[in-house]
Amino acid sequence: MNEWKKRPIILDCDPGVDDAFAIAMAFLEDDLDVRAIHTVAGNVTVEHTTKNARGLVKVLGVDVPIAKGASGPLICDPHFAAEVHGENGFGGVELTDLAPLSEQTAMESYVTLLSEADEKVTIVATGPLTNLALLIKSYPHLLEKIDCISLMGGGLKGGNTTSAAEFNFFYDPHAAHIVFSSGLQNYQA
Repeated sequence: MNEWKKRPIILDCDPGVDDAFAIAMAFLEDDLDVRAIHTVAGNVTVEHTTKNARGLVKVLGVDVPIAKGASGPLICDPHFAAEVHGENGFGGVELTDLAPLSEQTAMESYVTLLSEADEKVTIVATGPLTNLALLIKSYPHLLEKIDCISLMGGGLKGGNTTSAAEFNFFYDPHAAHIVFSSGLQNYQA
């Protein structure tokens, strides 16, 4: 019998309400194998995004490593979206029962997971691309272990932050540039 193999993914996100839905949906999808959640500053600070990811994972009752990532953009000053997502990113809802935080940083987790992967891994990036840009610049040889990057960013006809810029790319445009200049050809939006 030919058994269907799940697609290995790493979620790289800044939860926020929107990313909370993406995380929940990833665990409901039978075809996905979520290997880790990496947080990044974006909608709110990385302390809030990490706490939100830990609380959501506990509520969902799933077991997945959660690694804290970049605390700000590569070059620019941070521009948070508290007016959209609330000061804590969850519209003021405080989750206090938290899943454990990995001892690894997001970068260390990326290196471990990609180095040890027997098959290519999909990166699902629903926040700024800072963690990915740091990975690409620090460990470019690991690009060969990435199947594709499925991301939430950019826009065809204007943006949601300025008339031309979508939030995730506006937050860290230099990271987006590094990711799109990396030579990786497989992106999904």
